Amino acid sequence: MVIDQKRKTIGSMLSVELTCNDEHVTHWDSHPTIKRKPVGNLLLEASILFTGNSFARVKSPSLMSKLTVNNNMFYDTQQRFLFPILNEKWENEQQMVQQQIAVKDDVNLNGEGCCDSHGHNAKYHTYYTDG
Repeated sequence: MVIDQKRKTIGSMLSVELTCNDEHVTHWDSHPTIKRKPVGNLLLEASILFTGNSFARVKSPSLMSKLTVNNNMFYDTQQRFLFPILNEKWENEQQMVQQQIAVKDDVNLNGEGCCDSHGHNAKYHTYYTDG
C-alpha cells in the first residue's frame, strides 16, 4: 500500500516518487534523461529553435504554462546542448566543402547581393554565394 506520494514537474516531464508502508521507494519519470536533462524538454526546446522561432513567440498560456518550460530553461538548453551541436555540424560541413574544393582545378562561384527590400532602408547589405 502506498503511504506517500511526491510529484514534481521539470518542464514537460512528470516525476513521481512512491513510498509503501514497508518504506520501499520507487521512482518513475515520464521522460528519459540525458545528462539529467529530460529528453522531452530537449526536443521541445530544439523544435522551437530549429523552426526559427523564439521562446517569446511560442510562449502561450495554453501550452507553455502547463509544461512549465521557462525562458531560463530554454536559453540554458541552447547554450549547453543545441548550439554546440549546431557548431559541430557547421564545422563538419565547412571541412567537407573545403575538401571538395581542394581537389578541383576550377571553382565557379555565383552570388547575389541585396541592399534593401520594400519598405526598408538600405542600412544592411546581404550577399551570398552559391558554388
